[in-house]
Amino acid sequence: MRAEACVRKGHTVDIGTKGCLAVVPQGFAVGQKLRLVNLINQISCEAVLIWRGHEGRAGWELGLELQEPSPDFWGLDF
Repeated sequence: MRAEACVRKGHTVDIGTKGCLAVVPQGFAVGQKLRLVNLINQISCEAVLIWRGHEGRAGWELGLELQEPSPDFWGLDF
């Protein structure tokens, strides 16, 4: 059985070659697999939630580890 898609828009606070810190209006469970979509270039990447921080006004702080990201995922040179 395929899991139902759950779309939530958020924003990144910090990015790196291996992952990001994002703020999303829904808390997810640590270990959960997610698909991130860069809305600027439409490139997507699988990610694993490795850390969940505090819930603030804008949503939950989430530490996400990218799984085999495209070198162009962020659209930046590191």
